[in-house]
Amino acid sequence: MTVERDYPATYERFTSIGPLMEKIGNGGKGITWNTQSEMDLLRKLNYTKADGPAKGQPMLNTAIDAAEMILTLAPETNGQVAVKAWAALSEFTGRDHTHLATNKEEEKIRFRDIQAQPRKIISSPTWSGLEDEHVSYNAGYTNVHELIPWRTLSGRQQLYQDHQWMRDFGESLLVYRPPIDTPLGESGDGA
Repeated sequence: MTVERDYPATYERFTSIGPLMEKIGNGGKGITWNTQSEMDLLRKLNYTKADGPAKGQPMLNTAIDAAEMILTLAPETNGQVAVKAWAALSEFTGRDHTHLATNKEEEKIRFRDIQAQPRKIISSPTWSGLEDEHVSYNAGYTNVHELIPWRTLSGRQQLYQDHQWMRDFGESLLVYRPPIDTPLGESGDGA
């Protein structure tokens, strides 16, 4: 991808959402989803740039505009985006995961909502935990219960240890080894 540099237009670009959000979509952790409807909503909420290199793009002139952009595009705060994100992960895993967000599909957390009181977020495939009324959040929940591969080199739980003493034994990944039987001599009667 070629990056186009236009230094005199830096401010105009910093105060608007770029066109790539509509071209390639939003995403994270190896999945992407379409954001056209969210960009249309942001054009109504934040208005658009009238001219210049960002003409027609949603404005980010204030901190509230930026907060609305984040809240609109994030699966944790926009139920429709959450369903799209889970659907994108479903394509990757071959299993339907959209049921984790369909009950919150119509929920949209706006800036005024969180200004009034804290809100519970929506489950998102960019996290491995589950936001649910019946389950306390814990990392790895969706990996275990939804059979989503771990985001590691092997797809399993792994932890790389770069300690020289472990590497001297030929191991860098933690592995299970049965305990070594270390009795010395004959076993006594305990006396």
